[in-house]
Amino acid sequence: MPLLSSADQTPWEGFSVNNLLILIVILAILWPLMRWIRRRVSDSRRERWAHEDDAEIRYTEENDPDLRRNHPEG
Repeated sequence: MPLLSSADQTPWEGFSVNNLLILIVILAILWPLMRWIRRRVSDSRRERWAHEDDAEIRYTEENDPDLRRNHPEG
């Protein structure tokens, strides 16, 4: 059981300036990246919705999920 006895001797390092700097660097990289990804996804979603609104969709019994669900043969 040498591992357990050595675990008692390792000091606990609470607040560390190095850890704070690492956290700041990570946030400085990830925050703008996440904003860019969210903006890009949002813009593409809006374009898709605008395209879908412009497209004329005609539902028939074959392509309408509500009609297929209520179809007596299904």
